[in-house]
Amino acid sequence: MFTAEGVTSINVGTCVWVMPRPLDTAGMKKLTPWLAGFFVLTLRLTCRFRYNNDPRQLLNRDGINHLVAGYHAVQIAGVLGAEPGVGTMVSRSKDGELVVPGLKLIGHVPLRGSSGSSDKGGLAALQVLVEYVRGGKPVMLTVDGPRGPRGKAHKGISLLARKTKTPIVGVLAIPTRRWILSNTWDRLQIPKPFCTIDYYFSDLIYPERGESLSDLTQRIEIALDELEKEHDPDEGYRERPQRRSQRQSVSAQKAA
Repeated sequence: MFTAEGVTSINVGTCVWVMPRPLDTAGMKKLTPWLAGFFVLTLRLTCRFRYNNDPRQLLNRDGINHLVAGYHAVQIAGVLGAEPGVGTMVSRSKDGELVVPGLKLIGHVPLRGSSGSSDKGGLAALQVLVEYVRGGKPVMLTVDGPRGPRGKAHKGISLLARKTKTPIVGVLAIPTRRWILSNTWDRLQIPKPFCTIDYYFSDLIYPERGESLSDLTQRIEIALDELEKEHDPDEGYRERPQRRSQRQSVSAQKAA
């Protein structure tokens, strides 16, 4: 027996069996993101997309940039149908490294954020987003990520919208066939190859003068909840008394 780089050879009589050496841990770490990336590309090439109430073409025609808000559970289907060149915030963590190749292969621009949760890291990530949006490119964010709770929007997208004076559109992506990882915090959904993905968009949400970040974030959350309630009630939407009262309050304010 002798070994060479990457192979092991075993002499058996006049036959030589050449077996590939198993990848070491470092090799697997490098390969795994690209395997995931090619799976995402396969989905992009085999799935069909249908868009409902989509304002992006009109916004682009009028030269108006926008932010896209979605929930973490449907992020895979969400990125598949996004427009080329959209920026997507990705942390510098190991999990972030896993998704970068897939985003690049389908035409996204990964924007690298902080590897930690400190205020300093968050401000640095926000500045990266601000510069990208001010450059005229849209950004897509999962508003309840990266760790939830599910369906609870965080204020980052509201702060970005205020700083860049950019409208927000909520989107819900629903595959006709999907795997659901029920043990994850968000019940992550993975579209199956050759399925159709329906995209449902909310009305545009503009930051209002004098509006607090909490109120703007609440409006985004309500818009996404309403999309789930109408189009995917069994899987995504969970009626909460607090949110029901919030919707009633916002509706009353609009009526006034």
